[in-house]
Amino acid sequence: MITKKPYGRMPDGSPVTAYTLENASGASATVLDLGATMVSLYVPDRDGKLTDVLLGYDSAEGYLEGGEYIGATVGRFAGRIAYAKFPLDGKEYRLTVNDGEHSLHGGGTMSFSLWDVKEDGENALILTYVSPEGENGYPGTLTVNLRLSFDDKNELKFDYTATSDKPTICNLTNHAYYNLGGLRRDVLGHELWLNSEIYSATDRDLIPIADEPVEGTPYDFRTPRKIGKAIYDNNFMLRGGSGAQATVYDPDTGIFMEMFTDAPAVVVYTSVMLPDQADKGGKRHSVGAGICLETEVPPNAPNCERYKDYPYIIRPGQTWKTWTTYRFSVR
Repeated sequence: MITKKPYGRMPDGSPVTAYTLENASGASATVLDLGATMVSLYVPDRDGKLTDVLLGYDSAEGYLEGGEYIGATVGRFAGRIAYAKFPLDGKEYRLTVNDGEHSLHGGGTMSFSLWDVKEDGENALILTYVSPEGENGYPGTLTVNLRLSFDDKNELKFDYTATSDKPTICNLTNHAYYNLGGLRRDVLGHELWLNSEIYSATDRDLIPIADEPVEGTPYDFRTPRKIGKAIYDNNFMLRGGSGAQATVYDPDTGIFMEMFTDAPAVVVYTSVMLPDQADKGGKRHSVGAGICLETEVPPNAPNCERYKDYPYIIRPGQTWKTWTTYRFSVR
């Protein structure tokens, strides 16, 4: 079942709408037409209580003022592009600078604009955004379609496709902050597992500079362990395959999240720089309030020879695709 309701307004007065996908058990996922932003996700805990596991705001104004891409779909290129420039077909393109000297999450326009929304059956939406030629410095007019579904198995699936009328780059993901404790506490006690043997070491600006083995480092999550107080904003290369590529578990609520994807990497971010604003219900944000699992091509890939074979270039007549599914159960 799909319902919708007003969720505030854009600076120009345009209305923002929230769309809720509810399954047969009453679990639900809510997304805005503003930035294809995930607002809430209610799944059952160990006792059967429906629990909201996403950080967010009570109105569109919170998302527009708070930044940090909470729940937003990000692009054209997720992650950082060093010094806000990249080469393509012998030409250098200059991008919007919005993170020190660098470009972050495509410059931000896509994440804070209104998308078109259409219903696709009883449990799915198709959200569309057209990024015009030159937006944030990118070549080509890029048309993005996100099919978002939430089924009776408590599986939240993101299916992305994109096309362009000129050669360009593309790397889309969702930037939801998950807290399986129902926002009552931080995620430091959550247990994280990653299907990854390699992480990307970064410079002081968090630009990946080398891929290193996780063994013997704080980045080794090959065996499930608590996230703890360490700060993570790192890319991990996924081993791939048909099984889960990451899991998160909260021993207190029993909620268990599995992540499946065809993306080659995931950026794990433990909400280091959240704004000091009230989350839903008035709770203040804090370091470690949520964890992001941003499935994507590695950050800064267009400037890295070691990533040159990853799928991030779109040419006319081609369709760029990727998908990620989050499955929720209890233990």
